[in-house]
Amino acid sequence: MVREVTAMFNLLAALLSQEQPTEQPEVSPDVAALVVQYVVYAVIIAVSILLLILIRKKTRLPRHAEVMRRLNALLEDIKSLATKSGEGRTEFLKSVASTLYRADNLAYACTLLASKERYADIGRVASMVEEARAQIAQYRNGKREADEPEGLDAAAQTVEEAIVVMNRVIERDAEIKKLKD
Repeated sequence: MVREVTAMFNLLAALLSQEQPTEQPEVSPDVAALVVQYVVYAVIIAVSILLLILIRKKTRLPRHAEVMRRLNALLEDIKSLATKSGEGRTEFLKSVASTLYRADNLAYACTLLASKERYADIGRVASMVEEARAQIAQYRNGKREADEPEGLDAAAQTVEEAIVVMNRVIERDAEIKKLKD
């Protein structure tokens, strides 16, 4: 490595010391290989940095406003399940699976957020989302039929309570921000 850097400096000194700038110096194969090697290193470093940025973006925890947005979307999905009960069993089960997936992801994100921030209210939101998910899962497992709205109503009620708790968390964030300013 030191030899390569020394060769690069020698090449640069030779280029700068020439009196006739119109002459092209002969580039030895070693220097060309060295330049190609450095270009490859630069590309590897750039790709690695982009990969790290992508990984960080995908693994970051949601902000409180994003959790609120996802809670509202989950509530809308639960309410739309009641209207899909008349469209057929297959469509209803697809919608239930989609809603369960959304609830699972939200509960997981809230659990991680609660453990990171050590804030019990976000942990309560995660528990409420898991409870709503259990109510919805009864429809997928066949314990309830699509024409029995009690489980969906209970799940919607639980998610509404989670939204109220999350609103308090966001209000607390606003108060803390005012105190910092």
